[in-house]
Amino acid sequence: MAGTEKENDLIKSDAEDHQTDTVEEEISSVRENENAGTDYIEASKDEETDDMHSSGEWRKQGLVQQSIGMLRVQEEVVESDNGIKFVNHEAIQLDNEDISEDTKSCEDTKKFFAREWKAFKDEMGTKLSDKKEISTVINFGEMGKEWKSEGNDKHWSNQAIKKEGETCSTLFSTIIIGILFTLIPNCAIVLDYMTAKEYIFGNYYTKYETDPHSFDCRNTSSGQTECLEYDPIYGGLTLSLTFISGFFWSFGIFLQLGTYLRKVQPEVFQRKRMLFLFFLPLALISMISFPLQLFVVSLISCFNDQDQWILLTTKIGIAEGMFNAHFQYMLQLFIIFTRADRHPSLFQYLSVFGSLLFLVWSRIESLLLDRGGHHMSPGQKVWWICKYGPCFLINCAF
Repeated sequence: MAGTEKENDLIKSDAEDHQTDTVEEEISSVRENENAGTDYIEASKDEETDDMHSSGEWRKQGLVQQSIGMLRVQEEVVESDNGIKFVNHEAIQLDNEDISEDTKSCEDTKKFFAREWKAFKDEMGTKLSDKKEISTVINFGEMGKEWKSEGNDKHWSNQAIKKEGETCSTLFSTIIIGILFTLIPNCAIVLDYMTAKEYIFGNYYTKYETDPHSFDCRNTSSGQTECLEYDPIYGGLTLSLTFISGFFWSFGIFLQLGTYLRKVQPEVFQRKRMLFLFFLPLALISMISFPLQLFVVSLISCFNDQDQWILLTTKIGIAEGMFNAHFQYMLQLFIIFTRADRHPSLFQYLSVFGSLLFLVWSRIESLLLDRGGHHMSPGQKVWWICKYGPCFLINCAF
């Protein structure tokens, strides 16, 4: 009996050893098959990618062609093991991310116009008299804090950081809106300088046939006669009117600045000599440099859209429109009508219509100023332009 039991134990141990060897052989065989499958698929992927990169068309292909290329890899993955499917699924996901990055900018643009269109329609149901009046006195202390980035989410350095899911940062939209609604309108003063240049340094004007011609004339290809004429008096008046806004602007802004400085440092700025040594010279410089101030303030507002700076930009634009644009419009009309013996030049036309449009714009801005106009979005402001623009246009033109 004892011998029989020993023989049975030996048979069982031999069977277990044989089974263990079989399992190990199967595991190694599976691993070799997996490695072979992986090498095949990876080689296929590399071949596809090398073909696309070698032709230089991978990034230049359209979305449909790129999707077809990825579907080819996906078909081979389906025939492979589960582990390899996961690798190629990552590749397809990365390609979809590239496609979504290309379409995000279009989606953001659509969202912007949809948001402003909604703001435009919502503003149609409001009345200007229902809006709360706000103070329009510039707070120079708050303006100084706006230039500090620490703890200021509206600072341009913080707005330049793109948030998750955004294609463009907030600073980018701020710059675009600032250029379209602030910098371009305020820089229309350049037309006045171009017109003054023509008056002072001379320009060829197309003459009517019935009027006498001067000595320096030439014939054009269309059969008309052009004569070189100088108008230094008109040029001087046009040039001087670009600085007239500085007088009214410096008076108002330095009155507020003087009040602020006397409150902050009364022991220094309440002295009588500061009036002659500081405020009057600074006001004189402000009057002379008004066109330069207009450009610099408008340029800064393209990336600094905080409350006090936008209020300053709006006020300097109103000063430019109410005085320079107003008088320039009347002067250019007077010149055109008194010199009826010639056709007006292109810059004369641009100066007339530019002054008229900017005069209308500045009147609307002044109307909205104490109702929070500098806080309004482009869609809201467009509604008030559509509402009051025709009325102010007829009123200013005639």
